[in-house]
Amino acid sequence: MDLLKQTNPAFPQEVRRYGCRFMSMLAIPQLYLGKPLDVSQIETIYHVGKSDPLVIGENCRTGKNEHVLMQHALALLGRPTLRCRQVGKIKGETVVFWNSSGPYQYIVGHWETLGLDGHWTLFDPNGIEIYDPWEPREAKGIEGLEDGYVIRKRIVDKRLLYRIWET
Repeated sequence: MDLLKQTNPAFPQEVRRYGCRFMSMLAIPQLYLGKPLDVSQIETIYHVGKSDPLVIGENCRTGKNEHVLMQHALALLGRPTLRCRQVGKIKGETVVFWNSSGPYQYIVGHWETLGLDGHWTLFDPNGIEIYDPWEPREAKGIEGLEDGYVIRKRIVDKRLLYRIWET
């Protein structure tokens, strides 16, 4: 399934430049359900998130209420009774769960890069990257970056665990 990328020219500049975690999180319900969101649906979710700084703050950084984004995506994809949340993290080689003992289906990982910023992508539970929200061929006219900018990923330094379940 082809998912939209943060670099899509239809998205606001903030999403195009800093929306890697936002888009990686939205990929979770899309991949789980096998249904993609369109540009207008993603923009709706973005504007809902921007209305509360605990959901999306400055430079498209997701906050402690980030689950609201995934809940809106699940509702727009026709499954409002599903829940999706961060359930833990991997620190070094140790899995740390917040209020459960697993399982988790997805990992949102943060890459240290050789460029200006870090970068977030989505992994399966085995640590295989399944979605990268950056597409250099679409990366034109993004503030602060040259056209066709390529993110040079080095190592994953943070891994956040996510699960979807029926309520």
